[in-house]
Amino acid sequence: MNHIKRLSTLALSMLCFFANTATASINTDLGKFFDGLGMTSNVTGASVYQGQQSGFYTGGSLYMRTRSQNAQLASIQLPSYSAGCGGIDIFGGGFSFINADEIIAMGKSIMNGG
Repeated sequence: MNHIKRLSTLALSMLCFFANTATASINTDLGKFFDGLGMTSNVTGASVYQGQQSGFYTGGSLYMRTRSQNAQLASIQLPSYSAGCGGIDIFGGGFSFINADEIIAMGKSIMNGG
């Protein structure tokens, strides 16, 4: 009987020694969700503070930012000329645009959040 008591005490102490505590919060869960989308976020829960003269109530906050996508679909440079004592400069203008593959890649990137 004494032997069984020692084994059960040993098993219980080993269980307590190797047990990990698991904590979860809204901040952690939303942070993981928005990190998966390529976003940066910070969530603060609502709380109540009691000061010396008054109480404070906060509704919490949510901060969320995503990477910005900059794509120049087209560029136009108008024709120009200048003339002076040094000579004449004429520029015929220009137009540039991105091809269909780049537009599709940009659309996929926007839909994936990155």
